[in-house]
Amino acid sequence: MLFHALKKGRFWITPDPYHKDDNIQIGREVKISCQVEAVPSEELTFSWFKNGRPLRSSERMVITQTDPDVSPGTTNLDIIDLKFTDFGTYTCVASLKGGGISDISIDVNISSSTEEIQNEP
Repeated sequence: MLFHALKKGRFWITPDPYHKDDNIQIGREVKISCQVEAVPSEELTFSWFKNGRPLRSSERMVITQTDPDVSPGTTNLDIIDLKFTDFGTYTCVASLKGGGISDISIDVNISSSTEEIQNEP
């Protein structure tokens, strides 16, 4: 019997608003990356949602899956030219095509509190 497993979900944001002195700003590009450990990795699929609604890849929201040899089990959501309307909760859902394993859901909140608003005098 083939062993199926899905575990250890994690995410990171580029630029990283939590660890570096690099803030998320309107008009900039923001990348949300989501990674899980999956066995077998070739059966891994990802879905992205914003505020519970399915996201599709578009000119401003580019969804990619990283080369398994470089960074296995990783998907990226690139938000080009961030707008206020892009603020919200993004959810990355990892699942195995074979089924029988609970999906892993990772929520990432992009909001004005993640962003530092600087007022020009």
